[in-house]
Amino acid sequence: MPVTTEPRYLFYSRPLRPTLVRPLLVFQDEHVAVKHLADGSVLASDLRNGVDGQEDEAGWRRTLTATARRLVPLLEHVRYPVMVRGVYDVTPDAQLVVGPIRQRPGLWTACGMNGRGLMLAPSVGRLVRDGLTTGADLPADLAPGRFTGAGTGAGERQVI
Repeated sequence: MPVTTEPRYLFYSRPLRPTLVRPLLVFQDEHVAVKHLADGSVLASDLRNGVDGQEDEAGWRRTLTATARRLVPLLEHVRYPVMVRGVYDVTPDAQLVVGPIRQRPGLWTACGMNGRGLMLAPSVGRLVRDGLTTGADLPADLAPGRFTGAGTGAGERQVI
């Protein structure tokens, strides 16, 4: 199964009041997302793969801070002292993999959510349930075996 990890980094401010940014703001062309969270902290994220740990974290934080301020002037005074590293599980076509593993009877997979696991979990859960309990057909474009043939296509690359 060609599922790999890609690093993602989130930067958080200390709790601030009042709320500066109500919805999640995604600036697709800039690859930046910002949101004021319920605990009062502001989240800023570069939606690309991020740094590999060898780059200058402070420099990346300065760049992200400057970009967030330029895009949302209300964030001018916000600092992001906390960085959290995580990973996305990604597939070559940036689409999830759901279904039985033909080489291992009885084994199913639901992975490669590419950072969309919380959004996709209810639907994926229903797909797996229906496949296991009723034998319902699963979408062929999500099948684990799709990577054995030629051309997996290009999937969504702007993942939040």
